[in-house]
Amino acid sequence: MHEIPETMAAVANLVDKARARGEQTSEDDVIGAGLRNWMQELLDEAIEGGYLTAAWTPTGFQVTDINGTVIYAGAELVASAQIASFKTDAHRTLMHVQTTMRQLIDTGKIPL
Repeated sequence: MHEIPETMAAVANLVDKARARGEQTSEDDVIGAGLRNWMQELLDEAIEGGYLTAAWTPTGFQVTDINGTVIYAGAELVASAQIASFKTDAHRTLMHVQTTMRQLIDTGKIPL
């Protein structure tokens, strides 16, 4: 499973570990990846498997199916806004992402 930091302290720890391995990364990189991993975890949970993939786009995010076909693209969650929000209130941001993803799934906007 990929990392999903829940606090800024966890973000700092992951940045330090990456840099110790010689990887160039930033807090924004770690937060963005963590939030994408959280969206992915929610998708995997909803369909009990890894058949869909969540990814950030320049204007929001998208979900692709196992064949790489985009089945959903939206602007409800935008990486830059969610990263900034996480820095202020990580828990609230994680809950917002979860609520948004569940609403999109429950209403059929993200077809399963």
